Amino acid sequence: MEILDYENNPQQIVYAGFMKRFVANLIDFILVALSGWAIGLIFGVNIFKESWGVKWFNNILTMIYFIVMEAGKNNATIGKQIVGIKVVTTSGEPITLQDSLVRNLCKILSAALLMIGFIMVAFSVKKQGLHDMIAGTLVIEDKAKP
Repeated sequence: MEILDYENNPQQIVYAGFMKRFVANLIDFILVALSGWAIGLIFGVNIFKESWGVKWFNNILTMIYFIVMEAGKNNATIGKQIVGIKVVTTSGEPITLQDSLVRNLCKILSAALLMIGFIMVAFSVKKQGLHDMIAGTLVIEDKAKP
C-alpha cells in the first residue's frame, strides 16, 4: 500500500469534491431504501410508514451499510465505487472498522449542526467534512478505477 506524502508530492492525490460525494450518497441512500423496502416486504412491515420503530430500523440499516462498506476491501460504498472515490486515513491507509464507526457516528454531529458539517466539504482545502476531520479521514479519487 502506497502511503500518501502530501507535503512532498501533493499531486499524488485528488480529493473528492462535494458534488461527487453528494451523488455517491444519493445512490447509497436509494440502495439502502430499496434494501429496507425488500426486508420490510419479507417481514410484512411498511418501511415508508412514519413510526418510531421503522425510523430506527432505517437509521441502523443505513449506519451499518456505511460502516461495513467503507471499512471493506474497497473502502467505499457502492455509490462511492460507482463515482470512483474511496475513504482513507489522513496518511493514505485504508480505514479500519473502528475508523469507519467513528466517521459515521460523527456524521450525526455534521447533520445536527444544520448540515454545516457536510457543507464544509465544499470549502475545506482537503475537501473534508466535520466528520472527516474528527475521524482523521479523507475521501479521495480512487486511482485504481478507470
